[in-house]
Amino acid sequence: MRILILWGALAGVVIGLVFLGVEGFALYRDQSEVIYDGAYVPLRGVEMTRSYSTTLTLDHAGSGWWNALPVPWWSYPVIGGAAGALASAAAGWRGLRITGRG
Repeated sequence: MRILILWGALAGVVIGLVFLGVEGFALYRDQSEVIYDGAYVPLRGVEMTRSYSTTLTLDHAGSGWWNALPVPWWSYPVIGGAAGALASAAAGWRGLRITGRG
């Protein structure tokens, strides 16, 4: 049953990383040009992409794209791995077994 849980956790981590990539891609998808008119005075009137303009309005704008995510960036693979391990454990307790070829 340990192998089943490990494989489930690994699959969950991979799925979590995929969701992290999709979330990061969606954040920077809009590349249309806008004129910045926000609170940061030195950049007012500068032409930039809409996605960059929206990151400047965030609390931690200078720290990177991961701060714009609704949950911390590292939680996607952690949540995926935990969910995979729990699902595998539940399947193992219900009778699912992984056997070798020999």
